Amino acid sequence: MARVFISHSSRDREQAEEIFAWLRAQGFEQGFLDIDKHQGIPPGERWEQKLYDELDRAQAMILVLTRNWFDSKWCFAEFAQARSRGKAIFPLICAPDGDQFVGDDLQKLNLVRDKQGGLERLARRLTEVALMGQGGFDFPPGRAPYPGFLSFDEDDAAIYFGRDDDVRRLIQRADSRRIEGGRRCIFVLGESGTGKSSLLRAGLIPRLRKAKREWVVLSAFRPEDDPFAGLSRSLKAAGVDIDAGALPDTDPRTIADALAEAHDAHHAGVLVAVDQAEELFTRSAAERREAFLAYLSRLLGPGLPFVVVVTLRSDHFGEVQKAAGLDSEFEEFSLRPMPVERIGDIVRGPARVAGLDVEDGLVARIASDARSTDALPLVAFALRRIYDQFGDDGRLRLNEYESLRDAAAGLSPLETLVRDTAADVIARAKPTPAELAALREAFVPGMVRINDEGGFVRQAARWDEVPEESKRLLSALAGPSARLLVVREHEGTREVEVAHEALFRVWPLLVGWLEEEREFLIGRNRLERALADWQALPESERDKGLISGILLERAKNWLALHPGRFDAAETDFIEASERADAERKREAEAQRQALEAAKLRQAETERDAAQRVQRRTRMAAAILGLVALVAIGAGILAFRAEQRATAEADRANAEAVRANAEAERANAEADRANANLTIARDTVYNVARDVAQGVRDIQGMRIENLRAILQRVETAIADLLKAAPDDEQVLRGRATTLTLFSDTYLAAGDTAAAQAGLDEALTIRRRLLAAHPDDLKLMSDLSLTLNREGDIKVRTGDLPAALTFYREALDLARAVQAARPDDPDAQADVWISLIKIGDVLTPTGQAAEGLALYEEALGIVRGLAAAEPENNEWLRRVGQTLSAVGDAKRRAGDLAGMMAAYEESLSLVRQLAERDPTNAPYRRDMIVALQRIGDQKLLAGDTAEAVKLFDEALAIARELAASDPGNKSYQSDLAIAIEKTADAALAEGDVAAATQLYDEQLGIARGLAESDPDNADWQRGLSVALERVGDAKAKAGDSAGALVVFEESLVINRKLAESDPQNLDWQRDLMIILNRVGGMRLQNYDFENSVAAYEEGLSVARTLLAAEPDSVERQTDLIMSIAQTQIMVLDPVRKRALIEEALAMLDKLQAAGQLSMAMLPLRMMLNQSLSELPPE
Repeated sequence: MARVFISHSSRDREQAEEIFAWLRAQGFEQGFLDIDKHQGIPPGERWEQKLYDELDRAQAMILVLTRNWFDSKWCFAEFAQARSRGKAIFPLICAPDGDQFVGDDLQKLNLVRDKQGGLERLARRLTEVALMGQGGFDFPPGRAPYPGFLSFDEDDAAIYFGRDDDVRRLIQRADSRRIEGGRRCIFVLGESGTGKSSLLRAGLIPRLRKAKREWVVLSAFRPEDDPFAGLSRSLKAAGVDIDAGALPDTDPRTIADALAEAHDAHHAGVLVAVDQAEELFTRSAAERREAFLAYLSRLLGPGLPFVVVVTLRSDHFGEVQKAAGLDSEFEEFSLRPMPVERIGDIVRGPARVAGLDVEDGLVARIASDARSTDALPLVAFALRRIYDQFGDDGRLRLNEYESLRDAAAGLSPLETLVRDTAADVIARAKPTPAELAALREAFVPGMVRINDEGGFVRQAARWDEVPEESKRLLSALAGPSARLLVVREHEGTREVEVAHEALFRVWPLLVGWLEEEREFLIGRNRLERALADWQALPESERDKGLISGILLERAKNWLALHPGRFDAAETDFIEASERADAERKREAEAQRQALEAAKLRQAETERDAAQRVQRRTRMAAAILGLVALVAIGAGILAFRAEQRATAEADRANAEAVRANAEAERANAEADRANANLTIARDTVYNVARDVAQGVRDIQGMRIENLRAILQRVETAIADLLKAAPDDEQVLRGRATTLTLFSDTYLAAGDTAAAQAGLDEALTIRRRLLAAHPDDLKLMSDLSLTLNREGDIKVRTGDLPAALTFYREALDLARAVQAARPDDPDAQADVWISLIKIGDVLTPTGQAAEGLALYEEALGIVRGLAAAEPENNEWLRRVGQTLSAVGDAKRRAGDLAGMMAAYEESLSLVRQLAERDPTNAPYRRDMIVALQRIGDQKLLAGDTAEAVKLFDEALAIARELAASDPGNKSYQSDLAIAIEKTADAALAEGDVAAATQLYDEQLGIARGLAESDPDNADWQRGLSVALERVGDAKAKAGDSAGALVVFEESLVINRKLAESDPQNLDWQRDLMIILNRVGGMRLQNYDFENSVAAYEEGLSVARTLLAAEPDSVERQTDLIMSIAQTQIMVLDPVRKRALIEEALAMLDKLQAAGQLSMAMLPLRMMLNQSLSELPPE
């Protein structure tokens, strides 16, 4: 029977006790009356918490309405909480002045006028509530009590057990949205096999159908190829016949009115139930999906009665969040896998309904074999098979179950049953090789696809599209002796589908096929996405969307080997891609041949020119020799002969002069070419040096000026590379230019362009160093590039990759320093790598190693600064290193050492800023140093000093941001500075000023995050800004608004934490936001999800402490998380254990002298909570 809470004034004890006695006489023995000596609040118990707990457990509330009830604030609070949670409420007028306003939608029962009739109506309504909340459904005769792999359906409501709490939560959530509005689209999220469909079909829908005055319930439908067809069928079953094609143009008000008329329920809500909505993204065409989601949004418009409940695999929720069409706000209802300890319920409950006797040992053994929630689908299948095989005698025994175990193979009966059932079906069918091959084709790709995580998931295949030779085996696998497949038919379309994805893990034949086809299934997914993108392109741009490379090669092979696996659109797409690829190859070959011909012509021309010069040079030498001979024999020859020789000599001399001139011109051309190459090299290097000078402090230079300078380099080096593609000096210049471009792109927020430039620079420098392994300059350059690569990996959250780059850079830097021990630049390179590695290690639980690296780096730069006291750069690096040392000491709990390092750093930064007041990097260092100390002052309660420091930092940040609005680093600095100032304002109680500042911070943070979604720092900045806005809203009393922004922040923090589980800072961010979300969910009366958030936050806190067991910060975080979680814990044993754990940790901190004064009130609260617990 229903559990009933009686709300009454303490002055109306007699009336309350009379109603309570009447309830018990009617069989409602689980009621709650606070003054009842048996079931009420015992002396010494915390009465407020007890009332809260009992109200949460109740299904219905009776209001004992009198003048005293209306005068009681507590009574009205009880009523408000019950209403917000969707409880059934029955106002009883028990006194003449009790007929006042208490909710105009609630039917009052006047016991003053007609006590007997009112109580009879109350009994009927409470019985309806009992039926709705706890079952009371008919069980069709002859129906099996266990459905096997199949989901529970509406007809299975009587045997649906193990999810009572989830059913109650979902009903209350739906009722709350029906009554009070809000987010009327509820997504039931869970992994495959968690029972989402069963919860909807056998849990929610049958119970809401019984509440005919409050609900009109449409049958659940799957989207399949056309979600409008499913909605049309559900409407038709409910008495409203609208064709699927006409639905998108149908006014939702028309549907609501027709349903209200058909069911004579003009004030009822309408439940629209969409099951397995992932089919919107795996089966429905994009335009149909978008239209359907848009129509759901119309159904959820103002003034309409619709509440939409959607079941969805968790791995598709990201697609929902990005999907076009769904404009209405929605909320999540997380469904966790059914705990193994509930196996007793899911075995005994249906057996009790069907009149079966289940041996206790059988339940225990099944629970033992089902060691994880992943095995529960196998349990369902096994129960059905055991019932079919052994249930005729009305008993299910342990020995029957054990007879199915395959001990030799190490398989439990759960696994053996599925394996053997499939194997028996195949063996009895005696298939031919052709049939087995066809069966494989039916599964792949028809009934199986692979998700983004690499897991195999089911999908329905059209019966007329599977190979004809497979249908005999498919029918056998779907037959009554197996039920491993499901064959369904509606509206003339027949489909076949795997009953449950557990089959993909335990049927060896299928497992082998799937592993062999994994590469194909992955490629098929990529092909489908590429085809969808290609189809979405305008006709003029479609050539750009065709596939190429390895995917095209594989697709061509698959199409040749398995043409039946591809439809006409896919085949056309592959063939179009193949034609385009062939055309590209022909063009490339033509270009290659043309280039070869041009090179050949150029070589021939150069050879001809060289031969001409060579011939003329030889001719000149011969003629000059002839002239000498003529001169020697001049006295012997006759006058006439002398005249002829003289003329010949003149001609020969002229020819020699011309030949020499030609040779000199050729030599001059070569000299000019060499001179031009040298000049070009020098030009590139000079410009590169100019750029290097400008970007040494890139944040201080305007980005448009950087781009203008770098354009000069790009133009010069592009021309130079054409002339000398293998010249090493040119390659060095190219690598330098690419590195400089990378810095510019990073400052402008284009991480992808920066990564591309650095990758090419890294390739060039590795190639050069391989050719010259002893070149120290190349080693230093490569170390610089590796550090830059690491920087980008840090920005995108890939810390392991960053650490690999940084360590390689450090090895190179140390090698250079060993070769040049007195070179300051070599020492500086080592310092850079030490700092970068420390920055990765310190937040990932390796603070001790990080501190050691920082202190080594500090020793290096202190030595450099002492040797050159006027060198501002060395002094600046000392300040930066001190800040890093302070951070590491803070993590280690050395607060005194931390503050000493921070203060020395600030002193040095001030000194630098005074030396060069216009230097932007020095001013940015000032911002950071001021904020570090301000944070500690705020934590210590010195708000006035913190405000002073934060205001100074904010003034500097605003000046820098105004000086260069396009510099995103300055914008990021400004957002952080605003946040710090707002934190201080909030600490002083100035909520209005803090809210205004937080809103400004959020606007900047959103702009940065949207400009570069891969930048992890900016995503984290957005999450922090959202938290701060939420804090301000919470402090202003807007708990609903605070929860919205906290939930958005949680999504970002969870994504960051999952992207790099080793980053402890991100894990801590997740813990903090989970606790905030838990608090706000509690304030919004979402008790269950509040508990879930606190428990998850506690789990993260434990993980953090395990990574850094000596960290005071981690211990404090865990204590705070325990303190918050224990408030929600109802089990006194666990509650006591949590409180005692936190108190022990506080004692340990106090003994070590590390307990903050701010923790003392917490200790008092925990001791008070401990004293209120019942004795052990």
